[in-house]
Amino acid sequence: MDKDESNPRSVLQRAQQMAQELVRTQQELAELECTGSAGGGLVSVAMRGDGQVTRVVIDQAVMDEGDAAALSALMLSALNQAWDAMRTIATDRVNAAKSGVSAGLTGSIPTAVDGRLSKVPAAPYRPDRTR
Repeated sequence: MDKDESNPRSVLQRAQQMAQELVRTQQELAELECTGSAGGGLVSVAMRGDGQVTRVVIDQAVMDEGDAAALSALMLSALNQAWDAMRTIATDRVNAAKSGVSAGLTGSIPTAVDGRLSKVPAAPYRPDRTR
């Protein structure tokens, strides 16, 4: 085992670094914008990482049809596509933030994705048995 891994202060410092990195990542994600579209671009929706919908564009052709059910289905599809894109980006960025600092930590690493806090198992502790 590395000398730093057995030092509680070092482990605490790495945990604090990870927490700071995750907060920074969460703040960046809140400002990030993803777009989803449906019907070949007839409806598009832009959404920020904090879930705020910032833009909705509906092609006039959809409005001219006057089919509220079709418009609802297109809106739902575009929203889900934007949300899925945001979730993928958030997962990738949180995992990247964790991997940079998590070496040597044991137990669970808290992560915030989709606005919920969950625990992801850290790499298991494996003591050096070659001594």
